[in-house]
Amino acid sequence: EVGDQVLLGFRHGDPARPYVMGSLFNGTTGGGGGQGNNCKSLTTRSGSSLKLDDSKGSVTLHDKGGVSMTFDGAGNYTLNAKATHSVNVGDNASINVGAAEKGQSAPSCLTMDSAGNIKLKRSTNIRLEIDEDTYIDLTSGKITIKAATVSVVGTTSAAIGSDEGASKGLKADNTGVTIKGGGLNVTINGENVNIN
Repeated sequence: EVGDQVLLGFRHGDPARPYVMGSLFNGTTGGGGGQGNNCKSLTTRSGSSLKLDDSKGSVTLHDKGGVSMTFDGAGNYTLNAKATHSVNVGDNASINVGAAEKGQSAPSCLTMDSAGNIKLKRSTNIRLEIDEDTYIDLTSGKITIKAATVSVVGTTSAAIGSDEGASKGLKADNTGVTIKGGGLNVTINGENVNIN
């Protein structure tokens, strides 16, 4: 810019052939560099940029495709992907939410490994929800499924039991349907009950 202080070089040491090697900061002509100069950035020709803001302690990374990664300096991290977001891990991956007590896992934890195992843990409740009338709720010792229609299909057999040994329950397979009372009474109620 006009008025900038520059560093000169001379071709072959000839004072008649000067060239500008670069611009030098000058407190009398430069607008930046003072105490309030908190932002530093690096930008490429393609539009990718790295911005450091010392007033917030934040770091922001952008690429020309619209992907951005921001560390706001307050402990928050935001990643925005305009098209696709992929995460590849060689062996094990974990996502932990909440502060974990000594020797304990975090209140909410999702772990995955290269063997194909996926484990989702929580300290209170897990809810898979489409809307308020369609969901699966998991709490300690209880699972609730709510939907207009619920289908349970077993290609070989399907069983619903009230104990681990399935001495009481309903089982359906390719040989028929079995209802077990486990030594207790079995009650079938209905306006019309047909038994063939």
